Amino acid sequence: MNVVDPKLIDVINSQEEYIKKLEELLKNLEDSNKLKDEIIKNQKTQIVKDYRNSSKPSSATPNHPTIKNGRIKSGKLKGGQKGHEGHPRKNPSADQIIHINDLPEEVKANPEDYVLLDRRKSRKVVGVKVVREVIEFQVPIWKNIKTGALVYGQFPVNCVNEVNYDESVKAFLMVLTCHLNVSIRKAQEFIHNISEGDIVVSTGTICNLRKEFKKKSKKERDQIWNRLFHSPYMGSDTTFTRIQGRTGYIGIHCNDSDIYFRAGEKKGENLVTGTPLDGYQGVSVHDGEAVYSNHGLAHQQCLVHLFRYLRGAMEAEPELIWHKEAYDFLQEQTRKIETRKKERRESGHPIKIGDQVLSQEEIDQARARYVEIMELAKQEYPERPAVYVDGFNTAKRMAKQQESILYFLDHPWVPWHNNESERGARAVKRKTKQSDGFKSLEGAEEVTAFLTIVESARKKGENVYYNFPNVWNYIRCQPTGSG
Repeated sequence: MNVVDPKLIDVINSQEEYIKKLEELLKNLEDSNKLKDEIIKNQKTQIVKDYRNSSKPSSATPNHPTIKNGRIKSGKLKGGQKGHEGHPRKNPSADQIIHINDLPEEVKANPEDYVLLDRRKSRKVVGVKVVREVIEFQVPIWKNIKTGALVYGQFPVNCVNEVNYDESVKAFLMVLTCHLNVSIRKAQEFIHNISEGDIVVSTGTICNLRKEFKKKSKKERDQIWNRLFHSPYMGSDTTFTRIQGRTGYIGIHCNDSDIYFRAGEKKGENLVTGTPLDGYQGVSVHDGEAVYSNHGLAHQQCLVHLFRYLRGAMEAEPELIWHKEAYDFLQEQTRKIETRKKERRESGHPIKIGDQVLSQEEIDQARARYVEIMELAKQEYPERPAVYVDGFNTAKRMAKQQESILYFLDHPWVPWHNNESERGARAVKRKTKQSDGFKSLEGAEEVTAFLTIVESARKKGENVYYNFPNVWNYIRCQPTGSG
């Protein structure tokens, strides 16, 4: 009978324990490396995030390529196509006609071969001329023979100082500085040059125009507020700026014909209070921000934002398929809606509130397909990912907010995107880039008051300068009283 040495057994047991420790250590190292790989993957994903696959604006991606409009190439050559009428330059009426009666060289050489027709060939040269108009008002002066006091007659309402600027000069300077984003000093220099030195407006006067405009445009802005508040749908968005050297915010509320801007030092309910969205009873179109979800009787989430998040998830998690199917599904539905709406317009029956362009069967099938995709996402995310959670959070949000994502299916008169508000934010971004923000909240409110008027006019196709609202109540010959 073989007897095992107890010492040998102890050695074997200690080696087995050591092996178990090594295996445990190896497993920990593998888990640690896996976690590190996930962290590296997440960091790489964050590095490549831009306006195409996240909520980052295009302005935050310097030197980005030209943003394409998504149209499929037709394969046709560039330029005007055969049979197309083209878009020639606008042919203005002539202020002066100059007749040139020189004979062509061919006629000079063989006059007997040509006969003069009763018509002429014309070409025009268009120029711009700036005309300065100065109107001087004179009133008689009376002297009190007892006291020596001087009194004079009544001047028009806009004649307060010895030299005054009418609404055309004020509108010109406001458009330059607040719409075209020319600096105050450059605007001062420009109007001085085009008037050949006759109009010299101080920078202080130009700055005060904004305050005056805000005060006197209240009626027009209230009308815009009222139209938005009673509109069937309204898009809302927030963009940041600089106010007093700190981050400030501009709230944007609009539809296809009006837009309202609101400046604030904080976002959230503070930025919504007092805007057309406060107490709104229509459909609110937004990017899913919590504060906007609390206002409006119904909601449509901006699918353009959702497409970006889905693209980001596809790039970060190519091994999954739910996000690709969700992306394709929503693209298909939005294209179908736009195609049906286009057919209605071309047939002379544009879409109106309450109209449908999809059958109830199509709507039910679309909603059922959406539920299938969300179930697929649950299967592919059995638990919360260790590091990269953007795709997981997108799937979770889409499952919870199905109604606001698919609202456009049976309400096609509501846009499935918030592009109008996004475009409105560009006016703020351009102004922020030009001036690096605002020195005070009051200054930001003055500029947003101007943008509310001008951007609403632009939406209606009005000429920003010549149809500028007469907020200064300029009446050339209305008297004010004696001086």
